[in-house]
Amino acid sequence: MSASARGILITVIAVLAVAGITVWLLPSQVDSVLEGMEADDVAPVAQSNAIPAVDAAPFPSDDLPCRTTAYAPVLSSVYIGGDQAHTGLAGTISIRNISEAEGFALTRADYFDSAGRLLTQFLQDPVKVGPLQTVEFYVDVVEREGGSGANFVIGWASEQHVPAPLIETVMIGAVGARGISVVSRAVQMQRSCR
Repeated sequence: MSASARGILITVIAVLAVAGITVWLLPSQVDSVLEGMEADDVAPVAQSNAIPAVDAAPFPSDDLPCRTTAYAPVLSSVYIGGDQAHTGLAGTISIRNISEAEGFALTRADYFDSAGRLLTQFLQDPVKVGPLQTVEFYVDVVEREGGSGANFVIGWASEQHVPAPLIETVMIGAVGARGISVVSRAVQMQRSCR
């Protein structure tokens, strides 16, 4: 083997060794940084984290006869290994109107932690969700208070013949060079029409 080939081989081995050590050390360094953050360093979940509705003006819903609620899981953290190690996830919940002709009033978007404690009410007043419109709310990756059992309760009011919206949550995060993604759909809890 020539001297230049040996030099290239040694360089490649050195680069692979450094990359391997970095991938091995990075997850523990990320967890150490996150665990060392003070409570004041973590941004609270707030209305400012919501992606606003296209038509965010208050929308009267008292005359709409049907009221429905749905439960949607949105993990703010997930366990990733032994010793109950966990990492944060960013969560987006989307409420999609699947009707081409009818709208509904989104009346509730409440975020709860694993213990069932209300953390944030994203809506103060009902908003209109028009035909084929999507409204989204976002929970930042630094929000750890929700935990692995965090969830949303979504409420809407509609005419009887309007189809239920498609409600999905997408959660993403990373541990070192590994990406984590989880997708879930809401489950209808209650519906009443007068």
